[in-house]
Amino acid sequence: MNRSAWLCRVTLLLGCLLGGCDRGGEVLDPEAVEEAKKEIERRERELASVSPGDIEKLYAEAIDLFEEGEYREAKYRMNRAYGAFEYLDGKDNVKRVLYLRLLAKLSNSLEENQKTIKYATDVAVFATEDEDKSFAYNLLAGHTRTRASTPRRSGITRRPCRST
Repeated sequence: MNRSAWLCRVTLLLGCLLGGCDRGGEVLDPEAVEEAKKEIERRERELASVSPGDIEKLYAEAIDLFEEGEYREAKYRMNRAYGAFEYLDGKDNVKRVLYLRLLAKLSNSLEENQKTIKYATDVAVFATEDEDKSFAYNLLAGHTRTRASTPRRSGITRRPCRST
């Protein structure tokens, strides 16, 4: 198990056990916690057992599904591929950026704005090619424009100042 996965598990477990997960004073069922821990371990083993060839196959399937407009199924495959990729030793940043780009496109197509921003940011961080950085910044700029043109929930809209 890699260090970040281990740290995440420990933090989640301690937070839930000590704090009760802020469920209004209701303490989590210890059996449910044990089941959750077993499920986490099962999923980690599953991801760690995926070979690089299987990751490439999942990526290719995700691209085909994306091109067919099957965004949810493509995202499911891509999440599995990227999750397994994270368990590989000696990760290749070129492949990481390739996978993150597709995740960003899928999240954008599914209108998952926060995930789109996260993946686009990760692309910009890991990118070594100008094309990849440009992709990330264009995607982020598109979300900035969309948010700026969306009316605010308070009902207040921006109006140009009139000169008298």
